[in-house]
Amino acid sequence: MKRVLPGILALLIVQSAYCFPQVTDTSSLVVSSTEPANNNGGEIKGKEEKPVVPKIYEMNINTNVSNRYAKTQIASKVKNLDKSPNEVEFSVVTPDRAFISGFVMEIDGKSYKAYVQEKQEAKKTYDEAVASGRAAAHVQGSARDSNRFTVSVNVEPQSKAVFYLQYEELLQRQNGKYEIVINIHPGQPVKNMNVEVHIDESRPLKFVETPALRSGNEISTKENENLLPNAKIDPVNETSAVVSFQPDVEKQKEYAKELGTEKDNGLAGQFIVQYDVERDPSGGEVLVDGGHFVHFFAPSEVKPLPKMVIFVLDTSGSMSGIRIEQLKQAMNRILSELHENDVFSIIDFNDNAKVWNVDKVAVQHETASEYQPFWYRNEDESKQIFKNRTVS
Repeated sequence: MKRVLPGILALLIVQSAYCFPQVTDTSSLVVSSTEPANNNGGEIKGKEEKPVVPKIYEMNINTNVSNRYAKTQIASKVKNLDKSPNEVEFSVVTPDRAFISGFVMEIDGKSYKAYVQEKQEAKKTYDEAVASGRAAAHVQGSARDSNRFTVSVNVEPQSKAVFYLQYEELLQRQNGKYEIVINIHPGQPVKNMNVEVHIDESRPLKFVETPALRSGNEISTKENENLLPNAKIDPVNETSAVVSFQPDVEKQKEYAKELGTEKDNGLAGQFIVQYDVERDPSGGEVLVDGGHFVHFFAPSEVKPLPKMVIFVLDTSGSMSGIRIEQLKQAMNRILSELHENDVFSIIDFNDNAKVWNVDKVAVQHETASEYQPFWYRNEDESKQIFKNRTVS
């Protein structure tokens, strides 16, 4: 007989509409049922028995963009294939400017909305729920990694769980286009993965395109053809379009290999949608909604102001290997974007600092480090050296 979980400790919702303030590092979110699991499903595993990893069998990511404001909902469906309760981590990376506006956990067809407790109290509630075999989730924001949203979930035997996370952001126009960045990090290949972006703007669309997938750390502008998503772009009318991306398991593994990650960990990268709208040449565009307004103004005929740039480059030993290659790629990209009237100079440093004469491609000035590297021969000598040294 299928067991139905009882009510939530605090708030219970059945509908999918939800909204709550952004998570901070001083609070956590807890969702927990109130009835312990039956004895048949709560047996303790033997030391030699390995737990079965919960399976993500479907992931749907839907983004709706209206007037350059994007709302993204991620729905992840998980099943615990083990004979005992199992914990799974649901982790989502959100864009820099986005804020989380909702989270709901659904178990056996019932929706449980998260509620806020103090950090220590929330962790205590979650630990007590897990210890007694109940389905529970502990959500915590990270101060150092504010873009990552993580949910630790204790899923009961042979049970399914669905997680709904929603975040919102105002898109920023850079280099003549708006960019929607969707981070995909399920941690395993997903049988049914669907990504859809609906664009509905107030002005005609100039273009909609999907560049190559990214890992998030790229510097070079050169695209890897093997990472092109081959997404389907369907224009609805002159102001609307729908973008679909549905990689199967094999394609997810291929993308993982190209992005430098393990194939068994599935796709771990960024799906990008870029677009722009036609501009009003007279004075931009003002949109008003709910007593608030935003003014979009992007003149196309204004010449860029000349600038002076000083590049300070680390060329020390710690930059050897991939780091120095990334530095070269970054400099090649930046220098290619400078204009004819721009002026720049270069300073590189390791043990010494060198000021380069760009016109002569030679070092113009060099300053030695105050304390050159050396080896200590014995403890007494080391103490004497440090005794005479002032640190400021």
